[in-house]
Amino acid sequence: ESTTTDDNTNLVGATYERDVEGLLPVDNTLLDEYRPPGPLEFLRSFCSKRRACIIIAFALVCIFIVLALGTIVPSVVLTRSHRRDSSNSESPYATSYASSQTSFGYSTFNTPGSLSEVSSYIASMGSYKPSFSPASRLSTYHTSEYSSIEEETFTPIETPDPPLAENEFVRNSAEFQITYSNNDAWINRGDMVSRFNEQCNILNPYMNLSVADGLESTRIQYKLLTGGALRCYNTRDIRVREYTSGWGAGTSYVDIKSNAHTKSRACDVPFWPADNYYPQSRQKCERDVHMCQDKFSHETRIFFDHVHLMRTCQDILLLYPWAFDELPTEEQYHEVDVDDLNPWWTTLYTGVMDDTNYEIAFTLRYKTLEDAEEGNISPDYGEWSIRIYTLDDGASELWNHDVVNATRTMWEGLTEEFGNRDTFGC
Repeated sequence: ESTTTDDNTNLVGATYERDVEGLLPVDNTLLDEYRPPGPLEFLRSFCSKRRACIIIAFALVCIFIVLALGTIVPSVVLTRSHRRDSSNSESPYATSYASSQTSFGYSTFNTPGSLSEVSSYIASMGSYKPSFSPASRLSTYHTSEYSSIEEETFTPIETPDPPLAENEFVRNSAEFQITYSNNDAWINRGDMVSRFNEQCNILNPYMNLSVADGLESTRIQYKLLTGGALRCYNTRDIRVREYTSGWGAGTSYVDIKSNAHTKSRACDVPFWPADNYYPQSRQKCERDVHMCQDKFSHETRIFFDHVHLMRTCQDILLLYPWAFDELPTEEQYHEVDVDDLNPWWTTLYTGVMDDTNYEIAFTLRYKTLEDAEEGNISPDYGEWSIRIYTLDDGASELWNHDVVNATRTMWEGLTEEFGNRDTFGC
């Protein structure tokens, strides 16, 4: 029975195919021209110009991704290595400084680098004492117990409640500055300091400067880079000054600074010092007077009777707990980088004009510390500046306008006599 059924089914199917075939039109021309595609024609059809372009583009993208991963991944690993526990931060010293040395300028001598890379540059400076160098101490981190600290063992710190603004002593000040127009003239810096002082005494009736009263010193100065997700997120202007010889030798200070064109924007910033560092700190809200345009700045300095080392974001948080609101707590172990590391020579004068405190600073930047100490070659850069305070050492909102006018007249006279390459706002 099954055989009969299959035969009937095949018969019906064949009859259906004949009926359908009879209904279809037949074009003998098309049938004659048709040829089955050969293997080469099939390959040529598949590898059209469009497909070839897509394949090449895809291959190039893959190569680019491989190269990018080969560059980025090692740099991330290196940046996040050698972490340090917060318990290794140096303990605070309650040494208070009544007045501080000041210097102003913008250094662009070096490109950014990790703190461990500073050692080679310090060594090239010559007689800089290793005990004063951040690099000499950092070099031990790569061979000591600090190298074994991992992210899992890191202990973050919590941000304390901010202080009341009225409890913070922020001095009011103004600074006038001159950028030296002829660096070669400062090969004999003693003579130039004497000439500047003589003109100050002539131009300003409140002045009676003597070269012998100046506090001379040399220092190493650098900035700490904090911006970006691999560092401390917030970009802050952190500067470190380590004094190597002369006045203040063996001491240092750290400052954090903001700049803006308006006083409120510059000075309404959470740059207060931590409570345990408050006795050795000094804050100011300052008007920076320039040839073309003024600006405002806020600065908080914390002074140390030793060289204070900061390597991680947490080290900075211990000084300025409220300055990094974007930094996740669990990433406080991130390291910061050093930038603008340079040797400087400076001489400071402090005094009183009537009832107004002032500070005058001569600053010169050199290539090496030996050059800064010996002073017998032309510096790379230099400035003169005078900072004056409001009444009551900056605690008041009132100015002695006679002193302010005398200071401006002196600054303008010095600019006319010696020149001024300050181009801020021009």
